[in-house]
Amino acid sequence: IETPDDIRPERFREKYHITGKYLAFIGRVDASKSCDVMINYFISYKDKNPGDLSLVLIGKTNLDIPERPDILCTGFVSEQDKYDGLAGAVLTIAPSKYESLCMALLEGMAVGVPAMANGDCGVLRGHCERSGAGIVYTNEEEFHQAIDRILSDEGQREEMGRKACEYVQKNYIWTEIMRKFDVAI
Repeated sequence: IETPDDIRPERFREKYHITGKYLAFIGRVDASKSCDVMINYFISYKDKNPGDLSLVLIGKTNLDIPERPDILCTGFVSEQDKYDGLAGAVLTIAPSKYESLCMALLEGMAVGVPAMANGDCGVLRGHCERSGAGIVYTNEEEFHQAIDRILSDEGQREEMGRKACEYVQKNYIWTEIMRKFDVAI
């Protein structure tokens, strides 16, 4: 994971007209990634918890997305926009049941954003548990509880963000990966 030197969430907010808090998803917005379920869970959360929270979907969209003011689809963005967008999120969501690594989740962690991941995926659950920087969900109620947990405790969110950065620095930056290869060889 290599992040740009100049990350500015306010640049992303201004470009995409985002004023409140938001959850971010990065990747192909597709049913095969359980994005349809994530979107439905988000809508039901907002039905119960009106407010300025939004869901920002960054990537190619292969689903019919409900037209709502609290769901934003950006399409493909530059690397700079991607990191600016991630850095401004309160959570990065990884909804897929089938991931082998999930670079998007790690990119969010690299900029200090806690993760929310589908607990039915062992890889994602492992990232969340090992880092101490993520919350897993396996159903709608747990999805809602994860959002509430992050939104209700800024101190916990900041601590998880710190742990997220540490996890990526310890395991997924180029120099650390090369060091591990050297040791292995």
